[in-house]
Amino acid sequence: HINRKGETQTVSDHCRNTALYASSSAERRHLSSAMYLAGILHDTGKLSGEFQKYITDGKGRRGSVSHSGTGGAFLLDIADKNSKLAAELIACAIYQHHGLMDCIADGEDVINRRSANAEACQDFLTKEKADDLLKKASGEISAYVKKIQETAKAMSRDSSANKNGMFLIGCLER
Repeated sequence: HINRKGETQTVSDHCRNTALYASSSAERRHLSSAMYLAGILHDTGKLSGEFQKYITDGKGRRGSVSHSGTGGAFLLDIADKNSKLAAELIACAIYQHHGLMDCIADGEDVINRRSANAEACQDFLTKEKADDLLKKASGEISAYVKKIQETAKAMSRDSSANKNGMFLIGCLER
């Protein structure tokens, strides 16, 4: 990865730096673990052999070898029923980290194509560590969702409290 200053970073350094920045930025909202996971996993697809060959060979058009779904797929694979919502929200952020709805292209199911190589994450972030972080993230997101629902209910004077709360929860993924 080449940062804005033109300095070269390894994929590992880039992901760790992104995770630390995202985590510290989210402390105030009590979403540090969730944001750490999004940051650490967002570019792990670049560790795959296919992406490394693409970089090394310099052939192929930009974007022809996907990397943005790998981390999200890894989270969805390890999620259990208690951490599914957190995994889905974080996976959406990872899938879309290059732009709004980065998962649709000419009618092609880009999410499944981008979900290949989820195993590349395991060398970078152990399943045990990821599972621990996902459990923490799930707790953070559950508390955040509860706060959103309580706020929506307190602010609503009619029956739209649930609808308003769901809208705000949907905003959480962005």
